[in-house]
Formats: sequence, structure tokens, C-alpha cells
Amino acid sequence: MAKNTRVTQLMRKLGLKNYEFQERIGYTRDHLNYVLKKDEVPNRDFLVAVKKAFPEVSMDYMVTGKGPMLIETSFIESATGTVVDLTVAYAKIVEERDALAAKLERIRKAMDEDG
Repeated sequence: MAKNTRVTQLMRKLGLKNYEFQERIGYTRDHLNYVLKKDEVPNRDFLVAVKKAFPEVSMDYMVTGKGPMLIETSFIESATGTVVDLTVAYAKIVEERDALAAKLERIRKAMDEDG
């Protein structure tokens, strides 16, 4: 398998388009296109940028193509094939729950004042 195919597969797995991926890793469109066209392992700076933006990515996979692409257990693949960070998803659910609880409390107080 061509080395640059791993970058393409990673973007697909993360559910990101080229421009979204390049923005996350801090690369220009031209630089990303250059990496994608080469048939060699991306350079160290590119791999460091990927790891910094996506800590769940296995560098063993990116360099050798062996092993799992993602290594964090808090990440799962959704039914659509995109990667979901369970920690972030849980935090969002808790935040929404707390906002709803506060709203419910305001409604109860308003009802008590009227009643």
C-alpha cells in the first residue's frame, strides 16, 4: 500500500475533508496535496503535526501501515464510519443535561411564585 494512502485513510476514518484535515494540522492545501501525491512516508514534521492534532492516531500505523490506526480506547467508530470521542460526547451530554436542569428549576420557581 502506498504510504500516502494512509493519510487519505486517516482523513476518511476521522470523517474529515482535505481542507478540514489541513486546518487541524496547520498545513496549507498545497503542502497537504504534496504529501498525498508522494509515495513515501510523510516527513517527521508532518507526522508530529498529525499526532498533535489527533493524539489517538498510531504513529506505528502511519509509518509502517501495521497495527491499529487509532489507539485511544475513548474513541469509537460510529455507524457512518467516522470517529467519535466518547469523552467529548459525554461532556456535551452532561452540559446539556445541566442546562436543562437549570431551566427546569427556573420554571418550577416561576410556577411556585404564580401559584
